[in-house]
Amino acid sequence: MNGKIVGLLYGHISERACRVDYLIVSKKHRKAGVGRALFYNYVEWCRHNGINNVYIWPDGETPKRIYEEGGYRVVEIRKAGRAVLGE
Repeated sequence: MNGKIVGLLYGHISERACRVDYLIVSKKHRKAGVGRALFYNYVEWCRHNGINNVYIWPDGETPKRIYEEGGYRVVEIRKAGRAVLGE
């Protein structure tokens, strides 16, 4: 935004699918369309490269809204666990 990096989309790409793991926008630049632009550009890049399957894991209402506005819908809900190292 104005020549500054204010967001990050981290994903995995294979021959058959793109997957969004993280979509992060700095607090100062939220609600300015940054997350939406990152997501839509990622989807377009995937399509341009012949990948039509894009999977996402929204965490919260704002990301969920962005994805739904982009035409995505919930097909399955799963609880993700975290790895914990013991002594």
